[in-house]
Amino acid sequence: MRTHNNALLLDAPGIILSVSTLIVVVALKVSAGKRYIADRVANMGSNVFLLTRFPVITDVDEYVKANRRNKKVTWDDLNLCATV
Repeated sequence: MRTHNNALLLDAPGIILSVSTLIVVVALKVSAGKRYIADRVANMGSNVFLLTRFPVITDVDEYVKANRRNKKVTWDDLNLCATV
């Protein structure tokens, strides 16, 4: 019984260290990903026109209605916007 307690005392810090390392690595990756996306958007400049099918929707029912109502954006729609 005493050897199992010693093993637990040795295993617990290892598990805590590995889990905390994993959390730190994931947090750094998420932070780097956000920074990459922000840099990409910032580098687009002011000559960007964004054409989306949906506005910002936070409700599922509104999404279903918009999905039925709004047609899919095609390359023809893009070309039409480019000629205007």
